[in-house]
Amino acid sequence: MRKLLIVDDQPLVVFMLEQVLKTRYEVIIARSYTEAVRTWREHEIEILITDVNLNDFKSGIDFVAELKENRPSLIAFICSGEWANGKKVRTRFRDDELVRFLEKPVDIGKIEQYIETALKKKQERNT
Repeated sequence: MRKLLIVDDQPLVVFMLEQVLKTRYEVIIARSYTEAVRTWREHEIEILITDVNLNDFKSGIDFVAELKENRPSLIAFICSGEWANGKKVRTRFRDDELVRFLEKPVDIGKIEQYIETALKKKQERNT
C-alpha cells in the first residue's frame, strides 16, 4: 500500500482527509514540521499533503522544496485558504507536474482524482 503523509495542525482537515484516503493508502499524520521531518525519515512516503502554514515557523512550500531535492518523484499537494499562496506554489514548482496547489477548503471528493492523476504522471515520467 502506498504511504501518504498528511501534515496539518487542523484536526478537522486531517480527519476528513484521513477518512477518505485510508481505504486506498497507508495514511500517516504529522501535526507539525518537526513531526513531519521525523516521519519522513522513518517511512518511504510517496504522497504528501501539507498545509502552507506549518507551526515551527516553517512553510509547507519550503518543506516540499526540501523533500523534492532528495526525491524528485514525490507527489505533493500544498494546501492553503489564501489565494496568494497558490500563486507562490505555481511559480516555485511551475516545471514540476507532481506538485499541485489545493485551495482550502479542500474538495474532498476530488482529492482521490488528483492523486490518481499525479500517480499516472509519475509513472509516465519513469517510462
